[in-house]
Amino acid sequence: MEKSEEKNNEIQQETQILMSRMVSFGNACKLSLEAREHGKKVVFTSCSYDILHTAHLHYLQHLKSKGNLLIVGVDSNAGVKKLKGEEHPFFDEVDRAMVVANIRSVDYVFIYDGVWQVEHLLKLKPHCVGLPPFDPNFENKME
Repeated sequence: MEKSEEKNNEIQQETQILMSRMVSFGNACKLSLEAREHGKKVVFTSCSYDILHTAHLHYLQHLKSKGNLLIVGVDSNAGVKKLKGEEHPFFDEVDRAMVVANIRSVDYVFIYDGVWQVEHLLKLKPHCVGLPPFDPNFENKME
């Protein structure tokens, strides 16, 4: 096999792994339940991740240290606009989710509308919910 063909195969495998980490909210709930059934501790957090910075990385690493499975919600484009204004987001929701899914400490990522209700957390059933201290709109995300 030629080097370029090997590299293409490697990239395809990495892309498949990355895409398997991007799930729907329903699948995130199923994965959370399965992890709990196997005695694993589930951690959840959410943010827009519109401009990813080192505080996000340190925060996600810290959260991962609190459990076995880190599930991350990424605000949808509509959710970011609602919380931050019409000039946002800078990057599309799928692009932001793919970047977050590529962070080593993150196990699964899903896109949501940017407003959390207690019923969502009751379905996801995390052991721990991480509240990002650097998110100025956090108060507006809970209903």
